[in-house]
Amino acid sequence: MMSETNFKLKLQQLIDQEFKVASNVELDELLSQLMDNIGTPIFELREQVYLVLTGLIAADELSDEQLKHLLNKCLRPTHLFYGLGKTNDDAVFTRSFTMLVIREIIALNNKKAQAFLNESDIKHVLSEVLTYYPLEMDTRGYAGASGWAHATAHAADTFGYLAQSPKVGLEDLLVMLNAIKEKFSTMGTPYSYEEDERTVNAILCILNREEMTFESFSIWVDGFAPVTFNHTDMASYVRLYHRRLNQKNMLRSLYFKLKGNHKYQQHVDLIAQVLTRHNHH
Repeated sequence: MMSETNFKLKLQQLIDQEFKVASNVELDELLSQLMDNIGTPIFELREQVYLVLTGLIAADELSDEQLKHLLNKCLRPTHLFYGLGKTNDDAVFTRSFTMLVIREIIALNNKKAQAFLNESDIKHVLSEVLTYYPLEMDTRGYAGASGWAHATAHAADTFGYLAQSPKVGLEDLLVMLNAIKEKFSTMGTPYSYEEDERTVNAILCILNREEMTFESFSIWVDGFAPVTFNHTDMASYVRLYHRRLNQKNMLRSLYFKLKGNHKYQQHVDLIAQVLTRHNHH
């Protein structure tokens, strides 16, 4: 077993070599080591592991079989679903940084002339991410000495790349939109690290698909129901206030992302109406 110091040195060497793997490196063993350390609470090591894993994927250093095996490992209970439901727990780093690996694999698949993932593979990934997404309760962005968690932002990135896959159809796009609406309408703790901005980038990827009509969008955005407050219970009031804040911040971010783009003028006008309704509620 390699010591932590030697492991860090090997990672830095790969980063310095722009992820070109020497012929004497056992790549499958390296990938296993990387995935075993993807959620380490040691910030600097986790960043190195993330950089090497995603760098190897983006540099197309892995075979199709290695990519598929890596993706399957990401979707296991030991990674994407590890400790799911807990808050303020180090398990979030495994989930959140595993999501970045999934994101990179989907991004590469979208880019390659000969995709290594078929429609069934993509639909399986989407299903697993959709299962994970509403159950992620750790809303921390920057988590102090342990560095970034940012699980909801990382999930949004993955939604964005899934939305760009030709294997994903209108029904899938609508399911993603509804999952996002539900997430930002029900989370009782505030998102404070621009999760709304990252999520809006994913929504824009969805809107850019030809299948997404204004009618479908209008049904979705009109479904953001204003939060009704309970003024008799302060703890409940604060949770509801945070839900309202998350919801409005996401809608505001979407408004400003689309504003000025003539293609989305109808969308902008409708978002303004929905926000006005929320402000007057």
